[in-house]
Amino acid sequence: NHPEKLGLYAEYNLHDSYLTYKLMEKLLPNILELTRIVGLPLPEMVRVGFSQLVESYILRRAFEMGEMAPSLPHDSELSKRNAETYVGGFVHEPKPGLFKDIAVFDFRSLYPSVISSHNIDPGTLCCACCSEKTPAPIEGGKKKIWFCSRHRGFLPKLIDEIITARVNVIAMLKKEKNPFLEARSYSLKILANAFYGYLGFPMARWYSHESAMATSGYGRFYIKKAISLAESRNFPVIYSDTDS
Repeated sequence: NHPEKLGLYAEYNLHDSYLTYKLMEKLLPNILELTRIVGLPLPEMVRVGFSQLVESYILRRAFEMGEMAPSLPHDSELSKRNAETYVGGFVHEPKPGLFKDIAVFDFRSLYPSVISSHNIDPGTLCCACCSEKTPAPIEGGKKKIWFCSRHRGFLPKLIDEIITARVNVIAMLKKEKNPFLEARSYSLKILANAFYGYLGFPMARWYSHESAMATSGYGRFYIKKAISLAESRNFPVIYSDTDS
């Protein structure tokens, strides 16, 4: 109806195409690497949530390692899980004002490290052989929770693999900058960090409310310990959130 505006219309659409292309340049390496690691088809991989990415990866490794996968939850079980809550990360009340000479302390992969080092897994939860073990630091927990220290859990094994793979990729990146190696490092980091959320995801096959609760409990314990140590060395803490 307005041929004189066709040029502007075409220019607008061309710019949309250009932006899409630039986004593709930025995101496609990450998407391809996640696809290779997780094993989902690319069109499906870009549409699912992080917990579903983790489950796809776990299912793939479970088959390779001869691990039996639990069933998906039925409606009654799902309703029960949806009603369960727990305390998340710790947030230190920020001090208002302007500050200089600020240092930032950040835990590297706090939650994956907690899951690995404390062997947090539905299969290691409250085992009979370690009942005298010091319980997980859970605020408001109604019962004592611990994890086996004799038998390695399935999920910690997978996180160990991911962390080791990322360390190797980072070592390679120090020798040679490569966009696909950078994408692989990022993808492995994203996957490892998503394990904690997966443990508390109601639809998860390896769902464990106690494991998610213990992971966040240890996270709060370590960040508060870091804050206390900093303050004991005369470093006033002006803010803290979850893992830094």
